[in-house]
Amino acid sequence: MSLHKEHDLIVIGAGKSSGWHSTIGAGLASPPQRHTWSCTPSRAFSSSTKTPVSSCGGTWSRNRVYPGLHSNNLRGGYEFPDFPDFPMRESVYGVREGEHIPGEVLHRYLTDFAAAHGILERTRLGVHVSTVEETEDGWKVHVSPSLMSEETQEVLLTKRLIIATGLTSQPNMPRFPGQETVTAPLFHVKEVAQKSSVVQSCTRAVIGGAGKSAYDCAYALATGARYSRVELVMRPGGHGPAWLCPAYVTPLKRKLEALLLSPCPWGSEDSSSCLPRRWLHGTAPGRLLTRAVWAALGSDVVRANGYQRHVKLRKKRKGKSRAEIVGQTPAGAVLRNKKEV
Repeated sequence: MSLHKEHDLIVIGAGKSSGWHSTIGAGLASPPQRHTWSCTPSRAFSSSTKTPVSSCGGTWSRNRVYPGLHSNNLRGGYEFPDFPDFPMRESVYGVREGEHIPGEVLHRYLTDFAAAHGILERTRLGVHVSTVEETEDGWKVHVSPSLMSEETQEVLLTKRLIIATGLTSQPNMPRFPGQETVTAPLFHVKEVAQKSSVVQSCTRAVIGGAGKSAYDCAYALATGARYSRVELVMRPGGHGPAWLCPAYVTPLKRKLEALLLSPCPWGSEDSSSCLPRRWLHGTAPGRLLTRAVWAALGSDVVRANGYQRHVKLRKKRKGKSRAEIVGQTPAGAVLRNKKEV
């Protein structure tokens, strides 16, 4: 075990939100020997045996994107707004205005951004973080390139530590009776890119879940070389599935990502900025307007997904009003598929 010199800042995570803004803002342009990045695909305080990542991008890293995977966002909605000097130009990345961004392109853009702003050269890829300890004046971060031996472990000292491993770094595999006897390939959506041969040869698949990742996999399988038959399994009550909405909604054809106000500019911490939110949810006219907006979005969802055209699709609606389809559903995604399946 070797002890590394002290650093000003260590960020654990290599995704889009892994402290890139705070790292640059903290003075990344100052002498490089004063900064380091240490990346891991697992939780900061875990001794997980998952293989460390070999590229940056998090969800959009090289080992997680596969053909046909696109972002929810349209071009212009996934760049860094505080860095207008680094747009996703069509001449460079081949994505036109109003198009969804392919996963491979998004990985390339994030990698280019990290390289252009001095982040990539300070990033240590393929590193596993096993333990984090608090000290009197900072933190000890135990890292290793391999989980096989403690002798290869290195201890990094830092004054500041940012944990930015995200919510999707650890697969959540459900357990069900009879799982041990299943002979068909069984894997998490995080492994789809590594299981390309299985996906390409598959003729029938069952997907547990109904979030964006489930929809993406179902579409990739159904439109692949073998035109797989796909069944999505979800709770009997119909709760939990993400709603799929067109990228442009309402009769005015406004961008959904702009109408959702995410992140919301009217936070609860600022007493003055939360006045619009109080009016929208605390007054009769405001609530009427809010319900009208959600109802309009709900109508677009019902029409685009054909919830009324198929008996099984009606289960997703489960008696919800147009406003409740969107306003009371825990997650959402954008309907970006080019053809119906």
